[in-house]
Amino acid sequence: MKIRSLYFFFMLILMSACAKKTLPVYPVKTINNWPEDSKPCNFDSVSNVYFEMQRDDQNLYLHIKTTELATQMKILRHGLSIYFDPNEGKKESIGFTFPVALPDSLARRFGGRGEGRGEGRGENEKGDKQNGPPNLEQMQRRMLQRMYKNFSERPKEMQLKGFGDKKSIILGKDPSDIQVDLELGADNSLNYYAVIPIQKIKAQSEKKKGNFSVGIVSGYLIVDENSGQQMGGFGGGGLGGNPQMSEEERTKRREFMMKLMEQMTRSVKIWFVPEMK
Repeated sequence: MKIRSLYFFFMLILMSACAKKTLPVYPVKTINNWPEDSKPCNFDSVSNVYFEMQRDDQNLYLHIKTTELATQMKILRHGLSIYFDPNEGKKESIGFTFPVALPDSLARRFGGRGEGRGEGRGENEKGDKQNGPPNLEQMQRRMLQRMYKNFSERPKEMQLKGFGDKKSIILGKDPSDIQVDLELGADNSLNYYAVIPIQKIKAQSEKKKGNFSVGIVSGYLIVDENSGQQMGGFGGGGLGGNPQMSEEERTKRREFMMKLMEQMTRSVKIWFVPEMK
């Protein structure tokens, strides 16, 4: 009797352990035999994005990396979609979006209310007598860290397109065979990792063999007619409100923010046909 009870006890533990594997685990790199040599070797000079896709018998492994602040902001605030076209075109009918754009972020002002307020504003943003105001490199690092922190504190929603009836899931809570996550690198880069079952793509197409194209498409900023006035609120405290800044520093920051704003209005659009070895 004791042997039978012990047997059922161990079977229960085993079944529980297997059940947990149906849920996503973070970070993505630690699961599904992520390729050890994953170093994005392809480069898109328009958006300053490195990307690469590898595969094994079951999965596709996508790695996207960027140190471009404007691109990082477009991903974290306005979302990123990954599309698959079995006909090697640029059709956006099969894919997923992660992260999902912030509520009304396409219409919000540049550095507007809510989550965007205070991006880049660290404890030394107002400057101090010893160190003075942060330089542009420090400001960019703080902006990215603040955006990533806000992203990390939100539920990890992923929206599906063309993969059946289910349209939205919460990673880490709902079962999902697509694994995806974002990480900050030591070099201030934003790294995007995704694991996609090959069969999931094939199931949506009559074309069971051959290559397919992959699209990397981000959201972007839509600027309204008052954007010039609104830009002053971006980053917290305006562009030139710090009394410790010299006129040269104010000019550099203003030029930086103008360039950043212009870059934010262009979507990342990369389409490629991966070599499936």
